Amino acid sequence: SPRGPGITRLCFDEYTSEECEMSWTPFGDFSPYWSKLPSLEWLHVRSGAGGTLGAIELPNLKTFIRESGGLSEGELQSIINAKWPKLERLDVWFGSDGYGAEGSVALVQPLLDGVGIEHVTHLGFVNCEFSSELLVATLQSKVLPKLKVLDFSKGVLGDADVEVLLKNVDRLKHLERLDLSENLINDVDMLKAAMPNAIVHEQRGDDGEYRYCAVGE
Repeated sequence: SPRGPGITRLCFDEYTSEECEMSWTPFGDFSPYWSKLPSLEWLHVRSGAGGTLGAIELPNLKTFIRESGGLSEGELQSIINAKWPKLERLDVWFGSDGYGAEGSVALVQPLLDGVGIEHVTHLGFVNCEFSSELLVATLQSKVLPKLKVLDFSKGVLGDADVEVLLKNVDRLKHLERLDLSENLINDVDMLKAAMPNAIVHEQRGDDGEYRYCAVGE
């Protein structure tokens, strides 16, 4: 489109589960088009079936939200290797391995080290089945001290993880917001009392047996 060079915001997210489940929704191959969007500042892609991101190079992008119920390793590598020097917010939804999610702490280690996201102050590791392990790694990470917002919502954090959080209050007190909503935490009152910056609403409860991230299908 002739308008491409001037577009600052693109959102591929305008549908509900009643219209189409996320896992049914692919986005194809975006890789040829990044050079056509030099002014893009905000990009939100909601797709469980996924597609190809390729070599992302968006010189003015400030916000990238990749919402998924089953993020592939290929997409994750594209995000990790992306060139977006002005990025301030990065939200990565991992999803369920039952719907194709292939993330791990080892794969996201470059993000924990702050590689390629030097100006990011809002980091989301959302909808993650390995959120307990990822939380421990994040607490020891190089990127944490730079953040204003850390989003671990929709994951599988439970009461055992509350103990980890309470032992590391000092590492997290600089955050303006720690989003722990829609996890599996039972004792939210104790957590909220110790961490006023924590968001803990809509917990799904930990029964000690079934632990799923919030969004797969």
